[in-house]
Amino acid sequence: MKKIFILLFLVTAVGIKTYSQDYKTSAGLRLGQNSGISVKGFIKDYTAIEGIFKWQLFHVDMTVLLENHIQAFDVERLYFYYGGGMHIGNPDGESTYHEENNLPVIGLDGIVGLEYSFKNAPFNISMDCKPSLNLWTHSGFNMDMTAVSIRYIF
Repeated sequence: MKKIFILLFLVTAVGIKTYSQDYKTSAGLRLGQNSGISVKGFIKDYTAIEGIFKWQLFHVDMTVLLENHIQAFDVERLYFYYGGGMHIGNPDGESTYHEENNLPVIGLDGIVGLEYSFKNAPFNISMDCKPSLNLWTHSGFNMDMTAVSIRYIF
């Protein structure tokens, strides 16, 4: 399972250099109910791939999302974004939360949020809601997935 996480992270972090509206690649922290590391890169002018490695009590997972960005409220460097993707996780074997211990959790994710890139600093900040649906192992819908991300722009 560790090899899958490393492979997904490397594909997301390295394979995403092309175009964007204000930047090409950014990486930083995702802070919320599911804190983690976020890497985002644009593959077209307004289309990005975001990889999120997150952890919470008894659980870690990797999420890959395809996101569309649209300028919000005619404000320069402020974008509304939406999209979807999937996640795969590995619950902790000592967890009482997951009944099928040591089996991967696989599911679908949606995302909707706002992102602002600062003009005179190499950072951006975003706030989003990322509902998820676990399809295999610990199946169910989770709507309570809001977070704030702070990323360094490369």
